[in-house]
Amino acid sequence: MSLFFKHRKPSLSAANYADEWRRLRDEYADPAIELAKTKQAVVVSAASVIDRLWNGHGGTSWDESCEEDYVAPLREHLVTTEVFSSDECAVIARKLDDLVTIGRKNLQHTADAEGEETVLDSAGAEVDYLVLRVVDWCRHFPEPIPLADEEEYHGHF
Repeated sequence: MSLFFKHRKPSLSAANYADEWRRLRDEYADPAIELAKTKQAVVVSAASVIDRLWNGHGGTSWDESCEEDYVAPLREHLVTTEVFSSDECAVIARKLDDLVTIGRKNLQHTADAEGEETVLDSAGAEVDYLVLRVVDWCRHFPEPIPLADEEEYHGHF
């Protein structure tokens, strides 16, 4: 058995992942990540906002602040060998990099279009993958992990 599966609980079906994602969003998600009191709230809130930005609005609301506000907390908390194998951590990090690349590219397309309609690239597959890993991460850490005062997110300045 590979190391990838050592860290995992039994696999959820696609429907169960969707149900678990809805439950996690209902319990933890708040677009004001700076109000989060647990690591679960930070991870779920960041992923929820990214999911809404890409799968709900097609990435049209993505801007430069999204990297620091939503991607950085996922890099900090989600990419961990405590939950995932090093190979899986590399895939998660790559998906986050791809998401940022697509966001930056779309911002440039929008700027180049000078107010004209333009077609934006999709990051839906990357976001969907990240949502699945957030569900796995939260299943690994079912009990709330309080944020230490020095780790608490206070927004960007």
